[in-house]
Amino acid sequence: MRLGVHLFVVGVSAIGLLALSCSSDDAGTPGESGTFGGTSGGTSGTSGTSGTSGASGAPGTHTDGIKNLDETDVDCGGSAPNKCEIGKGCTVAGDCTSATCRYDGKCIDASEKSCVRHHGGDTCGPSDAQESCCKRIAVGNVEVDKYKITAGRFRAFVEAVNGDIRGFVTSAKPPGWQASWNNLVPTKLDDGNYISHEGVYQELGPGLHAPQAGGNQGCTIESYGARTFHVPDGVSKQLWNETNKYSQDELDEKMLTCVTFYMLMAFCAWDSPGGRLVSLAEFNQAWGNAQYPWGSSPNPQGYSDSFNNAQEASGTKPGGSGDKVHANYYFNWWSPSQRVCGNGWCDYSVHVAPPGRFPLGNGPLGHADLAGIGMEMTSTFNGNNVRWSKSGSWQGHNIPFGNTNGYNPLFKYWATGGRCAH
Repeated sequence: MRLGVHLFVVGVSAIGLLALSCSSDDAGTPGESGTFGGTSGGTSGTSGTSGTSGASGAPGTHTDGIKNLDETDVDCGGSAPNKCEIGKGCTVAGDCTSATCRYDGKCIDASEKSCVRHHGGDTCGPSDAQESCCKRIAVGNVEVDKYKITAGRFRAFVEAVNGDIRGFVTSAKPPGWQASWNNLVPTKLDDGNYISHEGVYQELGPGLHAPQAGGNQGCTIESYGARTFHVPDGVSKQLWNETNKYSQDELDEKMLTCVTFYMLMAFCAWDSPGGRLVSLAEFNQAWGNAQYPWGSSPNPQGYSDSFNNAQEASGTKPGGSGDKVHANYYFNWWSPSQRVCGNGWCDYSVHVAPPGRFPLGNGPLGHADLAGIGMEMTSTFNGNNVRWSKSGSWQGHNIPFGNTNGYNPLFKYWATGGRCAH
């Protein structure tokens, strides 16, 4: 037994000596970033965790103008006293002056903290010119999001508060938020029930809160639904006996559907200090004075819901030759390219476009999808009801949509989402 141990140690020593011999030519290279650590414990000139600043062998510092030690960019991030400015490298939010680190390791402005994820974070706009989904455009004295809220942005919110949306609003006390709303937002990701106000999954799932309190339409993916917040496969199956038809990445890029007014208001309050849903007046100002955001014509036209997979594959598109490029309207968007069905029912979220895919329909100030994709819940009340925008929808609600008088704030719908004002 002792002989075996002795031989093992000698073997390791020999390997170590061989490694040192083979790497001697690289020792002392000045200015190596050390992302993957130094080759000899950080004393040979590569930075590593305890690397040096150059060939002199002097220990690296956080003021030597070199990215070394555990810095995420030059002299900033990690344990450096200085945090990194926007555009510099990062690993976690704490590396950045903005406390906002994007998925690709770059510090971004705090106004984009809901866009730290890729899908639904920087996938808005035209297919060939995608940009941040957090862009804002001034409308009067406020800034209004250029794009409708994506499922991916809402997911970033859920992750940031670890599912405890109630805890956030209770502690932050956002302007405009009423304490009586606290119990209408969740405290955790999943409380194990079919429907409740306690779980994020329950709030965004197919269940009704109570028939008399509004409810949802089209939020089950097993019977003619279009729910865009992806719940983990196992949870979806256990809670609702539903099977996801599309991936989380695919759905995160789409407009968030099947969500209550309270969930959207909490998101906007978290997204920026003083954030809230756009008011109906602000929405109408962004729309402009014409029949449509893009002017008086052309009239939008889509396809009928009889447009099936076989017709899509063959290029046969019912609905005539009218305009289909200004708005996501009446089933005229397919992403992914096939509608997935099961047990005789289809998941229609395939027809919900990622915000910004119809740039010809942008409003006079530049806002996307004021018309199309789905109606938007606003911060404007009519009695106890929340007023919706006149956007029309992918399902075929007219553009402009005529019934904007208001709906129960607990109502969840497969063709309704929201947009923030700041």
